[in-house]
Parts: sequence; structure tokens; C-alpha cells
Amino acid sequence: MIILQDMPTAHTLNHTGETYSATVTCPSRPEDRIKVIKEKLDDVQMERFKSSCFGHLLNINHLQWSGQLVHALLLRQASCEGDKHGRSLSFLIGKYVIRFCDKDFALVTGLRFGKKPMQISTSTQTEDEDMTIRLKGLYFPKVKAVSYRDLENALRSCTHPEDIFKLALVYFVHCVLLAKQSRSVIDLRYLKLVDDLESFNQFPWGSLSYELTIDFLSKATERSKNKYELCGFPYAFQVWAYESIPGIAQRGFAEKVECEAHPRILHWKSRGVLTHKVVVDHILQCDEPDVEFMVIEPSVDEKNQPYWCARWESPGGDEDGCSNDHACDKGDIQEAIAANFKTELHEFKTQLLGELPSLIRKEMEEASNSCTVSEPMNVLHEFKTQILGELPSLIRTEIKEALNSCTGRLKENDELHKNIELEKQLNVEKKAMELCSCMKVYFSDPTWNPFKIIIDEQQKPVEVINEEDKKLMKLKMEFGDEAFEAVTTRLGAWQK
Repeated sequence: MIILQDMPTAHTLNHTGETYSATVTCPSRPEDRIKVIKEKLDDVQMERFKSSCFGHLLNINHLQWSGQLVHALLLRQASCEGDKHGRSLSFLIGKYVIRFCDKDFALVTGLRFGKKPMQISTSTQTEDEDMTIRLKGLYFPKVKAVSYRDLENALRSCTHPEDIFKLALVYFVHCVLLAKQSRSVIDLRYLKLVDDLESFNQFPWGSLSYELTIDFLSKATERSKNKYELCGFPYAFQVWAYESIPGIAQRGFAEKVECEAHPRILHWKSRGVLTHKVVVDHILQCDEPDVEFMVIEPSVDEKNQPYWCARWESPGGDEDGCSNDHACDKGDIQEAIAANFKTELHEFKTQLLGELPSLIRKEMEEASNSCTVSEPMNVLHEFKTQILGELPSLIRTEIKEALNSCTGRLKENDELHKNIELEKQLNVEKKAMELCSCMKVYFSDPTWNPFKIIIDEQQKPVEVINEEDKKLMKLKMEFGDEAFEAVTTRLGAWQK
């Protein structure tokens, strides 16, 4: 946010100068949408969602929508001569001009900004092409225009674990970040994008949500209306107001909570409903010379967050005011290097999964040699506990070696190298945490017995791995054949 004082060239777009109350609705309702997701997802799916690009927003505190606060600010929307900050909103309050732009939105939401990939840059798509989208064909085969309500119904009724997780991600996009009325039509391109989870998590959802949000905010009071709706994610604008105008918290309508996590939306919760009169007479105090505002600037820690450093701390990042997503060719260089790392990460993942069974087999043989026939289940439980403790260290060691092997080609541009290295490390750490979370759920259960007894060709009872075990089947669905093979190979080695 930028604050300018004594701006004789600034004037409000509300030419009548009237202040009036209005009913302002917001379809986003993050608290309700997050509740739907939490009720549907199981423990493993929730851990995966927490590791996604939206995971941090699951921890949003209670935020009461304050339409009167937002409306009172929009009535003070201003135009300033020489303003070159593009897609931003300025507000004239007393003798001050305060500005809300994409940097503020990023600091509040923790969402990525950047250029859209080419395959998402156009919405032109035929009906036949729509049916090639896997999730569209499975869950909306006879629906030409899938509505927000259709999407929620599909999520609630879905039974396939992987699709539940993916539908929840798309549901969060449309019903929290790109929120519109329930009868509005969703963008089918995001149903396609979610089948590539890495690309989905790297997508600039912040840019998309900000564009929709600011479009509705900027046009809300063009005609004097006593009732209107704000689509997108205007809760970010409301939290920006909490950050910028201390009078809101001082009068007990919002509370700043103790929270070391980012982004800033996690630092606030609502304490009451603001009326139009309270906002105008006691909080904005537009006729008072000592009206108080806070300048929002990123902390050192925030500058190291991926949603900030990848956009504004990288070469070509905008240093002042709002960013220009089409201004810098160096962004293409960064995207190319990021794509190259994505390929290397996939190769490393494949290599690690290939080596894991032999490592598991060796350790299981050592464990089985040390136990007696009378204590197999105790040893199995002890072994599961031991490997659960060692797995994070093993993964981080392998990740560190993989990262070190990638650094040579990036050193041509030291500053870019620094930003990409941070981005890589954060992405790979997410992958490690996701794998460890799943292993924790399965291996920490002391009652889990993944074996069954069958009669072999000699008519003797033999203990084998039960591949129809629910936990093993879920692991296969969630993480694929390689992870399933790694776990069953290890268990098989112990059983022998």
C-alpha cells in the first residue's frame, strides 16, 4: 500500500460526494467452503490439501463479511493525475490517498502472481473438446454448462479418493478465490489443469483472483445502488483494510491474533458487525486531520516467501506500485529454468522410487533375522515405527543431493539462481512432507496387519501380503504403482 499526503490532483469518483448505506453481498464465504472440504476429505487427502498451493488458507480464522466497511471505502475511490500504477484502487480519505494493489493482495492471501500459461490464456473450446476432459466426462457427462452448484454436488457425492482431492482443489478455486453466484458456470480448463497437479500448484491463482476481485470492486459504485454483489475474493480487500486502518481493531471490530505463519489473512479475525454510521463517523473519520493509517510493507520473512520472491524479488519484478505481467522477457527465462527443474525433479523422484525397494528389502532382512517366530507382530510394529522415524531424514538427504546436482547451470545469473533455488527447495520439501504424512498415517497404526493366510499348492497355510488391504489399496490410488510396490516389497521382505 502507498500513502500520499496533500494530493491536490486527487478527486473521488463519487462526484455527488454523498455517503449512503447499501447491502453488499459476497459469495466467497471461505469459512463455509472450507467446512465442506474438511467434511469430505479423509486424513490422507487433508494432508495432501495442506501441502497444496491453497493449504495455508485452511487456517483462516473467523472472518465476518463487513459489507458496510467495504462499501464506505468504495465510495471514496479516487482518481489521481499521473497515476501509472495500472490495476490498482486508490481511495481519498481526508487529505490522504491510500492505494490497494496486487502486492497487498499477495501479502494478504499468499497466492502466486505471474503470467498465465499459454494453454490457459484463451477460453475458446468446443463441446467435443470439453468431453475429452477426464473429470468432465466422469462427473458431468450430460451437463453442457457446469455450474458452481453442480461442482459442489459432484464433490459431495464423489467416492474415488484421487478425484475427491482434485475436485476439492477446483471447488476451492471457484467457490473461494473466483467466487460467483451458485448458478454461474465454472471454467472447465481448471478441471483439466488439476489432472497435472504440479502445474496446478504452480499456476498464478493470485493474479486470476486479484483480476476478478478488483474488477468488481472498481465498478461497484459506478451507478448509485443500494444493493450489489462483489465476486472474486474481496475478503482479501477487507483484511487489507484491517491492516491499513488501525481504528477498526481499536474499536473492537477486528482482532489481530498471535500467529507466526504467513500470509496476513491468518493474523486476523472479526469481532463484530460494522454499521455504515460507525464506519463513516468513527473509523474513517474523513473530516479529521489526524486520521491514522498504516503503511503495509513486506517483512524480511515475507520477502523470502515463494509467493513474493518469485514475483517481486526476481529480475524484472516491479519495485514500485503494481506489477505488469507482460513487461519483462526475463520472466520467460525464469519459467524455462523452472520447467527444467520440474523435469529433473521428476527424474530424481523416479530414481528414488526405483532404489527404495532394495533399501527397504535390506533393512527388512536385518529386522527379520533378529526376531523369533513368537514375536513377529511386535517386531513388525517396532520396524514400522523405526522406518517412520528414519524416512524424513532419508528423503531430505536424497533431496539435498539432487538439489546440489542442479545448481551448476543456474549460476550464470546469480540473483535469478538464488530465487529459483529457494523455489526448488520449497517445492521439494512439500513433496517430502506429502510422502511422510501418508507413511505416518499407515505405519503408525499398531493394529494394522497387511498379511493374509492362503493355502499353497502343497495344501499348507502360507502368509502373504494382502493386496486387497484397504490401506494398501488407498496408497496405490493416492501415490501410484511405484509407491505401492515400494511398500509391499518391504513388507514382503519382512514376511519371508
